[in-house]
Amino acid sequence: MTTTIVEIGLSTHPTLSATRKSLSNTKVGNRRDREAFDRTDSNLEDAQQLWLRFWATNDQDLRNDLIEKNLYLVDKVVRRLPYRVLQHSSADDLRSFGTFGLINAVERHHSDGGQIGFANYAESRIRGAIYDSPL
Repeated sequence: MTTTIVEIGLSTHPTLSATRKSLSNTKVGNRRDREAFDRTDSNLEDAQQLWLRFWATNDQDLRNDLIEKNLYLVDKVVRRLPYRVLQHSSADDLRSFGTFGLINAVERHHSDGGQIGFANYAESRIRGAIYDSPL
């Protein structure tokens, strides 16, 4: 009974329902599929080699590849934002500001001996970029 009330309440709120619909249409894929894909040894080695080449050369094409491979983090952060943020902004605007945070994270992330993983670092930069946005 409570679930029905919550579902009706969410579906009648125009901003929240539109935001949730646009977020559910993203092509990020299933979380389990993404985690299983990320855990394969070949993908981890490819990612490490990509980072090492980027740090050595600072090549813009490698930077763009790293950004494209980690765009799923932006959608992940946007989906987990609190209701008060989602009700005042469109999901596309939030993704745009989050992408700036991801770009910033790729450019500033350095090999620090494994103290912090890139995904954790990037998520905090993405969240910060969204909260610092003028929306």
